[in-house]
Amino acid sequence: VLLLPLAACGGGEDSNSESFSGALADAKALDLTKYTADFSITLSDEGAVSAADLSELAGDTTGTVTSANVTSITGTAAEAQAALDHAQLVSLDAMDATISDSGAVAATVLTDLAGATTGDVTSAGVTSITGDVDAIQAAVTDSQLVSLGSVNVVVSGTATAIQLEAIAGATSGSVTATLAAGEATLDLSSANSTINNITLTDDNVALTGSSNVDN
Repeated sequence: VLLLPLAACGGGEDSNSESFSGALADAKALDLTKYTADFSITLSDEGAVSAADLSELAGDTTGTVTSANVTSITGTAAEAQAALDHAQLVSLDAMDATISDSGAVAATVLTDLAGATTGDVTSAGVTSITGDVDAIQAAVTDSQLVSLGSVNVVVSGTATAIQLEAIAGATSGSVTATLAAGEATLDLSSANSTINNITLTDDNVALTGSSNVDN
């Protein structure tokens, strides 16, 4: 009887799959013991998917996750940011993001999201943004942040007249801020903001366009 080595009989080889194609729900249910450590995933899903689900899939492999037909991701701002920043999620460069956060959010949270994609960032539940004047101004003037037309603004620190005038013109919400010392004029006549709660650090500032000022 001739005994052949196991390899010569075709046995003992690694038969684990190197890729998976299909729906996200099926990908999440895979038996990972049947796949290589770096297997690639190609999703067939279209439209919106959960950002957290995409990140979870990326955690199941060191390979790439392709989702060419996905047009938007949903979840908290933190979940969306994690997905957009994930190197293995290779199809998200132009992704729209819809975040579920509500109430007050730091302006930088929103601009960081916009900086990670060329798509739109929808934040309908966010009622106010906070941060220093540069962060606030960057957020309310970012065309990708499509839900800030009536957001309330709370500026930490101080702001120049030009900065406050630009911010007040970019939202129909309220603006709460402190005018920097040394500013002689503040013109809010072109403001869209409904309420301007501006604290003046100097007396005799020439103010036009608003009576909601504490000096």
